[in-house]
Amino acid sequence: MNMALEIFRDKTVRFIRNDGNEIWVPVNDVADAIGYDREVLRRLVHRNMDLFKNYCSLVIIVLE
Repeated sequence: MNMALEIFRDKTVRFIRNDGNEIWVPVNDVADAIGYDREVLRRLVHRNMDLFKNYCSLVIIVLE
């Protein structure tokens, strides 16, 4: 598993490539980078999973 760090609006966003060559981006990192409440963004993603199915194979929300 590799991880790359990118900076967006002075916030670090992790891009994690797993052994299956999939790229994972933690929702919490995205929320922090865009100044959005983590819980609100998690609920938004969960509620709209059908919209994401063409862009990703799986969305896992881990509470930190």
